[in-house]
Amino acid sequence: MIPLEICLEADTSHLEYNLEQVHRCGVARVELCANMAEEGLTPSAQAITQARSIFKNGELLVMIRPRGGHFCYSATECQTMASSIDMAADLGADGVVLGVLDHTLALQRRASARLINRARKQRLSVTFHRAFDAINNPLESMRTLVDMGVSRVLTSGTPWESRLGAVDGLNLLGKLLAITNGYAELVVGGGVTAENARTIITSLNNNTRCENHGTHTDFSLHCYSSVLSNGMINKDKLSRIFNSCRSTFEENR
Repeated sequence: MIPLEICLEADTSHLEYNLEQVHRCGVARVELCANMAEEGLTPSAQAITQARSIFKNGELLVMIRPRGGHFCYSATECQTMASSIDMAADLGADGVVLGVLDHTLALQRRASARLINRARKQRLSVTFHRAFDAINNPLESMRTLVDMGVSRVLTSGTPWESRLGAVDGLNLLGKLLAITNGYAELVVGGGVTAENARTIITSLNNNTRCENHGTHTDFSLHCYSSVLSNGMINKDKLSRIFNSCRSTFEENR
């Protein structure tokens, strides 16, 4: 089936419940973020430890983002990110989620490479997050990130803060998927729901017949608010999108 990734808020009394529901549904990957009002920041050591203790057999990804706002970070902030990567590794995370741009909204290659290499030395997977949607040259940047060895790139295929979702970005998502060519996973996020998951999967499934595949799954779906009700995982919403990921993939094989 198409992998499903659920983003969970670390700063909530519902974290334990949400992790348990995600696990029971069969979801294999969680992204843990603090302060979702700021689009996700680095969670505390306590939250990472709690998540790891509950989500024992799933893949736990930790957001590495020192502050809200733009994605152009100072040298001090990049050092904070490096320390947060070390913390995530020490606390048992499986991967980290990060992104660094320069003032021209291009990929900050040197800082990105340093952080990616630091994570990989810790045997962590690396997802480049939706800072990618703010990049001014997404096709070239995707080629660079694949060459850098990222595991995944999270994107809606639409401009950052445009209020558009993944369904609106299917044309660019298809082009990005062709570039990854199986060597990195395209994580599709931004307005993904049980109602549109079938459309997204069917469209992108036609782009997965690449000549040369690596070891990664081609694409996955990423959800946050569409599986919540009042901050808590809604079991019906989660089950519907999970089942859509499974059934639509089988139908399109």
